[in-house]
Amino acid sequence: MSYYWEQCDKKRFGQSLKWFERRVFKQVSKGLEINSCLDIGGGAGGKFPVSRENYTLVEMDEEAIELFRQKYPHGNIIKGDFLAIDFKQKYDLILMIQLTADFECIKKAVLKAYSLLNYNGLLLFTVTNKNSYKGLLYRSDSYAYQASCYLLKEFLSRLDATEIKYYGYGWLPFRRDSDSILIPFLKWLDVVLGKLVSISPWLLVVLRK
Repeated sequence: MSYYWEQCDKKRFGQSLKWFERRVFKQVSKGLEINSCLDIGGGAGGKFPVSRENYTLVEMDEEAIELFRQKYPHGNIIKGDFLAIDFKQKYDLILMIQLTADFECIKKAVLKAYSLLNYNGLLLFTVTNKNSYKGLLYRSDSYAYQASCYLLKEFLSRLDATEIKYYGYGWLPFRRDSDSILIPFLKWLDVVLGKLVSISPWLLVVLRK
């Protein structure tokens, strides 16, 4: 299988992103009992250390689904467009990590995902930031870097979330599929520079209901 995003995740830049995301996940999920997890657009799955018995993947890409089934033959999967699916239950944890979607679509997905959270549940999602150096470089992309951190915060302020945390990352000057040998030595820049949330290229947002 040659699923593009799975190949990217195996490259050094993909590994550094996963390292940062898991680092944040470990911090924010401490003490949370995860009996149900919904991973929206999670590709071939397995990005976070969540029990397979409690995990459900929502995905549309055929290659990603096939890879997921190869790795987790008995794993739970829902094939289709998240926004069009009628869910019958709520979840303790919902993930929307590195979705390839524009800001309007992400806002709709966030609203729906938030409505599917159990009380005290967590929603983790990522979005690109227009007001960053990568925003200046890649703003012509069809879906990425179209909205600022300010617009995101304005949108999220309308929710009744108990807690909202923002983590900046994606600072390294490499493309998504980079395998540069420099990356493992530079990945800590995301921890240091990520404190400059308003101008960070990527934002990892954590909402607690």
